[in-house]
Amino acid sequence: MFYTGFKDYETLKALYLSLQPIAQSQGLLYADLAVRFNVSKATVSRICITWANYFYFMLGTPPVWPSREDVDKLMPPCFKKTFPKRRVVLDCTEIHIQTASSKVLNTVTYSHYKGTTTLKSLIGITPFGTVSFVSSLYTGCIFYKEITKESF
Repeated sequence: MFYTGFKDYETLKALYLSLQPIAQSQGLLYADLAVRFNVSKATVSRICITWANYFYFMLGTPPVWPSREDVDKLMPPCFKKTFPKRRVVLDCTEIHIQTASSKVLNTVTYSHYKGTTTLKSLIGITPFGTVSFVSSLYTGCIFYKEITKESF
């Protein structure tokens, strides 16, 4: 439960089996996959994005907010002492993306904070470390406050 957030092994295995055959291999670097399959890194990237969209469609819709009882039961002592009522920790993150050939796209994806082109997302993590929420991706020029408003 610590690493996956699933209540038991059977639930984890059921998810794994529902994602077959794609769940059978380990992750590798784009460059390594490109060499192994004699394709460009861009092709590998497009395939990975397609699978990421598939995962979002398959896994992004069920509610994953743990109950108040589960949070209290699994909350680490340091959290119980400092933040006893906390159910989720929210933070925005930025993911570096490849610079687009279009100047318009680069303008909307450019993050002044990171100094590069990015996509941003709001992420919720339970006090015991399970990812419980991931918002949609937004272009790098949006403010974190706006992402938070849009997500709820």
